[in-house]
Amino acid sequence: MMKDCKGKENLAKHVQHLCNELNNAGIYTDISNGPWKVRNNPKRVFGGGICFNDEAFYYLKSKGMIDIGVCWKCGREPISNDYTFTLPDAQKTYPICEKCYSSGKNMKRNNNDVNSGSQSTIHSAVDYTRFNSASLIAVISGILAGFLIKISLIIPVIVVVFFIVFISYDIADSS
Repeated sequence: MMKDCKGKENLAKHVQHLCNELNNAGIYTDISNGPWKVRNNPKRVFGGGICFNDEAFYYLKSKGMIDIGVCWKCGREPISNDYTFTLPDAQKTYPICEKCYSSGKNMKRNNNDVNSGSQSTIHSAVDYTRFNSASLIAVISGILAGFLIKISLIIPVIVVVFFIVFISYDIADSS
């Protein structure tokens, strides 16, 4: 399968523009707390870096620099806004081309029916395989912590009720 070098070069150009904007705004990477750099993998810098840095992503989104008619997966342009990629947090989306939509997960197609004025959306399954065991343990720990907090509130009530019943039986026996 031949790679689309022109698309990758185009993607690198656009991601470098985003990196420059973030660096000029003083918004740095989460990993090194240093400047954003494209290097040789613009897809990873955008999809694995910028998109997972809330401050960076929403800053660029507010500046209108995300929805610009470029596919952020392969670099093709111009594209319509018919297809989007949704991150696992289900909060952030960005445009992708039809080809990337057809070959991936976390994709959404927006169908605008001009005649009815309604909008329907086709969702695909969320890719939960991106969650690692540490995040799963964190979720389970949170659920257990909530359960233990509820139990810790109930136990004192049970103890008090037990002592009241025990003392009332003890008083009744001594009479």
